Amino acid sequence: MSARDWFGVVVRGIGLITFIYGLYFCTSSTLVAVAPSIGTHSPPATYAVYAVLFVGLGTYLLRGAPELMKQSGNCQYLSDKAPELECGWNAK
Repeated sequence: MSARDWFGVVVRGIGLITFIYGLYFCTSSTLVAVAPSIGTHSPPATYAVYAVLFVGLGTYLLRGAPELMKQSGNCQYLSDKAPELECGWNAK
């Protein structure tokens, strides 16, 4: 496996952890809304906002984070005569 493949595996692993953490916040939001006697100091809306953020970020990372992956391997030669490479966001 190349370095780019390993980077993709790591990104998706972090995405899975983030997605699971978002599901935890979703469950916590529901529990606090249904049974307020649980003893938290935060309203259910706070948990819901965190759930949406973490589930969204986790989904983005699980899909492979296209902008991040495009950045890691997008290099082209500037011209036939110049051996320099143009890498990153400016590559055509």
